[in-house]
Amino acid sequence: FGLVPGRAYCVVTSGEIPSCGRMMRMRGFTTDPEWRGKWSDGDAAWTSRLRQLLSYKDSSDGTFWIDFSDFCRHFTSLFVVRVSMPPHFAIQSSWDSASAGGAPERAAFRHNNQWLLHVTQPNTRITVELTQ
Repeated sequence: FGLVPGRAYCVVTSGEIPSCGRMMRMRGFTTDPEWRGKWSDGDAAWTSRLRQLLSYKDSSDGTFWIDFSDFCRHFTSLFVVRVSMPPHFAIQSSWDSASAGGAPERAAFRHNNQWLLHVTQPNTRITVELTQ
């Protein structure tokens, strides 16, 4: 059906579509093959009205529409992540030369970048992202 086993896909949007039922717009990697079942690019089920309503484009851009029942049939897990919007605070730095003190057992460890975060509001959720 064009889906790559074990690959993570992103749900862009979903909802009840008039005369179609529950559908989801999903996105994979642009180089991956797209869904080839009902509602795939070029499927005969697409009417001009639906194309306009859903801003549908028939292109190999990594996005595709899939019926909710097909989604349930082909996917075994769904992880929901709440994307927080600002206010946010970001710190960018790097460990190099003088600030690269190494592991805690090394004397130069104290030269590594360090931060103290003090949260004043109860029930505040914090996301820390470290990239390499």
